[in-house]
Amino acid sequence: MNRIKELLSQYNRFEECIIREIKWLDYGLTYEVIFDYIWDEEGKIRKNLDVDLRVSIRFNLVQEFHFNSNLDKHMVLHSENINWGINDISLIQVAENSASLEKYADLPIPFYHIEIRWEDARRIDIICAGI
Repeated sequence: MNRIKELLSQYNRFEECIIREIKWLDYGLTYEVIFDYIWDEEGKIRKNLDVDLRVSIRFNLVQEFHFNSNLDKHMVLHSENINWGINDISLIQVAENSASLEKYADLPIPFYHIEIRWEDARRIDIICAGI
């Protein structure tokens, strides 16, 4: 778990980054989330945001992948007005003491509950063996 937290920390927990793409790989065992990364080497927002800087995370041995879009009535009725801002995430974190992991406790390797969160109820929950 510490390795995952360290990696996320190195990338500023992907705060305010935009999810550009999610890929399903290796027969569904791996999910790759591709971000437009906004931070520079000094931890400040890049000056050249008009240039995509793609960074991806691969989640390995995925047991569960849940996406809650949390679309409200206005978004459903006017989906043509939705833009890139909807994918501007708040952060990625490892969920501590997650009840979702209990059913995987008997497996020979540890599994982790990773949360990709927005500022509202929109979220992705991933149960995986690592990144």
